[in-house]
Amino acid sequence: AVVLKDDKTETQFFRPEEKAEPKLPMMQPGQDWLMVLGADKEKKKEKASDLAVSQLIVQVLGKKAIVKFDDGAKDDLKKKEAEWGLNPRVAEVAVFINAIDKDVKAEKKDEKKDEKKDEKKDEPKKDAIPALKKDAPAEVTLTIGTADKDDKTVVHVRRTLKDGTQTYFTVKKEFVEKLLPAQGVELAYLDTSLPAIPDEDIVAIQLQRTTDKGTDPPLDLQRRGSDGKEYWYLVDKTGAKLADLGSVDEVVHRLATLPVKKWLKKLDDKDDLEKYGLKKPTILAKITVKNTASAAADVFGRLALPQSLVTAAVGMLWQRELDPGKIVTIEIGGPTENEKDKPAYYARRSDSKLLFLVPSDHVKFIRDKEIGRAHV
Repeated sequence: AVVLKDDKTETQFFRPEEKAEPKLPMMQPGQDWLMVLGADKEKKKEKASDLAVSQLIVQVLGKKAIVKFDDGAKDDLKKKEAEWGLNPRVAEVAVFINAIDKDVKAEKKDEKKDEKKDEKKDEPKKDAIPALKKDAPAEVTLTIGTADKDDKTVVHVRRTLKDGTQTYFTVKKEFVEKLLPAQGVELAYLDTSLPAIPDEDIVAIQLQRTTDKGTDPPLDLQRRGSDGKEYWYLVDKTGAKLADLGSVDEVVHRLATLPVKKWLKKLDDKDDLEKYGLKKPTILAKITVKNTASAAADVFGRLALPQSLVTAAVGMLWQRELDPGKIVTIEIGGPTENEKDKPAYYARRSDSKLLFLVPSDHVKFIRDKEIGRAHV
């Protein structure tokens, strides 16, 4: 476990131990870090970024981070804590080993029913929010202070080991900026995976792309099936024309697996979208995802009907999927001007309220990939 505190919040990270050994040597358990935010009854659990938490631990335990040790008598060093911003502190990070409370029980919503199931009363709750053992000692704690009054490029730190040993030293300002990023702890350590969109569940895309030369005509792409095979079609007023399957599949996959380089902020109605290039997006994609009911109907039809009837009805099946399906909108705006974040583009997705960055190479592929008719 890792606990990170600043002047406003406390964030806890937990990595529960594996209950069973992997069956094969190559099946090594993942990090699976969980992030717990808030306090007491308002706590909520999120999946944390394994990479971000691992880097946090590397920061705490890392080598070559110390610029200079502060030497002196213990009492003299204690007296300087206020001057160094260590009492009260700016922030604190603590690392724990074997400190997860395994006895967190399920909340009893119906006591009468629980009385009939005495044998299950003390079972741990599978989705319970993890917690630290009471009075669990940290292996190491870093208390972060303020910048040195004579050298603003370094920050004062107190390190406390499990046995109570304390040392004082300074670290580069960048060390603290990595622990406490500008976008806030929650966004900095939140898992960077967007809700998954399986490629095979995408049945239609409306795609609008803008380059330096101007805005291309919108593309209306629909996936239709026949004789057990699926094809992409370009649809316009004149009808549906077979599209280049490889090109469309590549663009669809890039949209479905849009990577988050960095979470930036939670958007609300007051945000100025123009400064992110989102009023006139570089890429605007409206993705229609089929629902499971239609998929089941498709499978049932293929099993229950003669092949000739399935072929005749398949167009109707796809049309039914287009109507009730979920629509996910992706908007990719302009490139970021922040040197630390380049090269990347601002983006948002309709099923998330967060503004994020997408790597430039990913955006340029979707924007510039030629999508035309199939060569038959």
